Amino acid sequence: MNRPITDEQPRTRVLLPDDERAPRPSHRRSGLLALAIIVLFAVGLTYANRYGGATGAVSPATGSAEDSADGSAAAGTPATPITGVIPTGGTRAGVPVGYAHDRAGAESAAANYVTTYGSEAMVKPASRRAIVDAIADPAVKSSLQRDLDQVFTAMLPGLGLDKGGNPPKGQSFVYRTIPIGTKTVKYSPREATVEVWNVGVIGLAGKESTKPVTEWWNTTTVVLRWVDHDWKLADVSQREGPTPVNGSQPVSSPEEMKRAVDQFGGLRYGR
Repeated sequence: MNRPITDEQPRTRVLLPDDERAPRPSHRRSGLLALAIIVLFAVGLTYANRYGGATGAVSPATGSAEDSADGSAAAGTPATPITGVIPTGGTRAGVPVGYAHDRAGAESAAANYVTTYGSEAMVKPASRRAIVDAIADPAVKSSLQRDLDQVFTAMLPGLGLDKGGNPPKGQSFVYRTIPIGTKTVKYSPREATVEVWNVGVIGLAGKESTKPVTEWWNTTTVVLRWVDHDWKLADVSQREGPTPVNGSQPVSSPEEMKRAVDQFGGLRYGR
């Protein structure tokens, strides 16, 4: 809880978690549909609790010697260095494609797909279908399209959006996901499992907003398959955290938040 400041205490204030608030449950569901479902859960729970691109190539990870025979990361392996390689296939539906056929390429694909999957474009039917068409494994693409249409249609009223994914007049909708880091859990030339630690913001920015912009932290596990000379999204699951302690920065006004949302464009390249 927020602790009062007295004359004997330093003026720096840290906002600690509320000891009286029940801990938030951790949910993990498998399948490509899981990410949208958990976003809906996280958004609703957040409101209930609170309100009633890289530009240059970097060195790939030295992962081949660190992996065990079955491709999984060896126990006790030190933290991976910064990894990722710039995709070379241009973009499809605004999503970078054409990743290197190695561990670093899989990490880049996972980070970028999570960034795209958690974006404003997913609430619009046409752009959502184009994104799924660009990044999904063809084996699951049709069922994913159908299921996501159902999920996002159900989500829109809770997000304060109309049936087309549009915010109320005078407000701006923000839905962005920013990768903090990636970790390869298992790798083979045909399939890779990558964890992406990320922070997201979602909500309506503007003076009359009843869905203020909030943040959440989670770790998204992405399963990728090498299909048609590229890494394609095959499965997704998600768990909450790791979540840092909130800092002592004051919350911005609705007007300031709207200006930021309108003036700062989102990033298509996460890693």
